[in-house]
Amino acid sequence: EVKNIFGKKVFSTALANLNIFPGASRIFDNSWEKKFLFGYYKANLDGYFGQANNLPLTAMTFFWVIPYKLVAILVLAMLIVIIAVRYVKKSQPKELPETDTKSEIKK
Repeated sequence: EVKNIFGKKVFSTALANLNIFPGASRIFDNSWEKKFLFGYYKANLDGYFGQANNLPLTAMTFFWVIPYKLVAILVLAMLIVIIAVRYVKKSQPKELPETDTKSEIKK
């Protein structure tokens, strides 16, 4: 099962009931079809092995999911806004500072 940062279960699946011989390994492929994911997740594996399936097998890992396409679009949009603001500021005529004509006459 997979839980999000708040502890809410967001995905769960059962392991296929397959044999793994001693000294061998087996890869189990599972897919998670959720479209939008973002954040920190915790995955737990709970299984059993042995001749009578009575020996526990557990594992836990943490991982981040960051949608790189969305992040790239947001960074690009921010760069465009920053460049546009700088361009608008540079294209505006600069205002001359007001001078105090009375103080200049007194001198």
